[in-house]
Amino acid sequence: MLDVNSFAPGKVTYNSFNISFDIPFAVGIYALNHDVDRDVWTLSYVNRYDDWGKGYTIEGMNALMMHAAKVYGAHTFEGECAKENIGSRRVMEKLGMVYDHSSSYTKNDGSATFESDVFLLTIQKEKG
Repeated sequence: MLDVNSFAPGKVTYNSFNISFDIPFAVGIYALNHDVDRDVWTLSYVNRYDDWGKGYTIEGMNALMMHAAKVYGAHTFEGECAKENIGSRRVMEKLGMVYDHSSSYTKNDGSATFESDVFLLTIQKEKG
């Protein structure tokens, strides 16, 4: 489990839930969605193809997760990726997430359904 108090963001700066890197262009979009009923924060991200494998997703999502933990008290995070998406699986594992269960999801336009794996991470709440 990650300890919120030991987070070191490196080159990431906070501006609400926007992330900026020390590069002159956008590399992708990183987001968290709070499912209030389950009290789970769901990860979403997409990167430019040219920036895959450079660590931006890990750094950006880690910063968002820690920001959500510190500001909003978030402690459970969930991510889902298609079984064949090895890159996203590695991102979630590097974020400290662990496999929880298999599932499936359908594209918004209904054109395809993917078998998927769901990953979870629970972090320690800050001690008051």
